[in-house]
Amino acid sequence: MRVVFVVLLSMAFPVALSVAGPIYYGYMNGPYWRVLIWAAVCTIGAVWFYRQSFTAAFSDADYSTAVKLVNVIAIVLVIGLCFLAGDLAIYFLVRSISN
Repeated sequence: MRVVFVVLLSMAFPVALSVAGPIYYGYMNGPYWRVLIWAAVCTIGAVWFYRQSFTAAFSDADYSTAVKLVNVIAIVLVIGLCFLAGDLAIYFLVRSISN
């Protein structure tokens, strides 16, 4: 149970940062392509924020470099798609409420 709590707390900052952009752009009726860029920037920020976790997770593994690279790319894609889905949902919700 503590592991889940620590994981949720570690995601609080990147998720809060990710939510701020779609709320602003939705309220100001900005174009949705800005939310796409915002999700990409938040993904890069989250990967940078978790860089030590990537290093620790893959430094002692017995996998080849190619497998490690594919795993990192898969994790980054999942993070990016989650940010994108959440950001677009919040953007369209705030945009519909603000009009």
